[in-house]
Amino acid sequence: MDRPWTPTANARLTLKQLGLSATEIQEAISDYRRQVGDNSERSDQAFMRFARQTTEAPALERRLTEVLGIALDWRPPDKTLERLEAAGYHPAAIEHYRTLFVVGAREQGRALRDPGRAFFIFCSRRATRLHAPMPTDWLPRTDTLQRLVREQRLDSGRIPELIACFIHTHQGRLSPDWDRAFAAWVERAEEGRAQGSAVC
Repeated sequence: MDRPWTPTANARLTLKQLGLSATEIQEAISDYRRQVGDNSERSDQAFMRFARQTTEAPALERRLTEVLGIALDWRPPDKTLERLEAAGYHPAAIEHYRTLFVVGAREQGRALRDPGRAFFIFCSRRATRLHAPMPTDWLPRTDTLQRLVREQRLDSGRIPELIACFIHTHQGRLSPDWDRAFAAWVERAEEGRAQGSAVC
């Protein structure tokens, strides 16, 4: 016989942080099982939403007010922004992740005791830059070219040809870091050239 569905420890902890007692959580589990039945897909998120909507607890109301009080225009603390920028996060990526973080926190009703710290962790699981098309005036940075000449022993006289070829072959594509994409492409192109393959 299958064991009855039960929420994870994380779901229980979140509801406890929101102010529900162990008894209220257990009652919500029983009610959820009865209401959902065996034919519907059960999930922690659906259960937590059900528990918040059906439990009448003053502590829950107070905590939800605090949690959902994160305004849509919430800004991370300066210290958090400084840490993200020091870790290489592009401002456009930080702003994009801020929107995702705020909307997600409001929808899920997560208990965020320290939104700044939670946001830093949220960002740290994502790329430092957003995928974007190549800017019309893009050129590789000087330090990227110097590194290619020094480490890949690239003939500096071939750089203009390689840049033109790269721009031509990558129009319409997306990348989070065009300099890194260029350096990787040059390395592959030089390997192909050594084997007699055409670059463009």
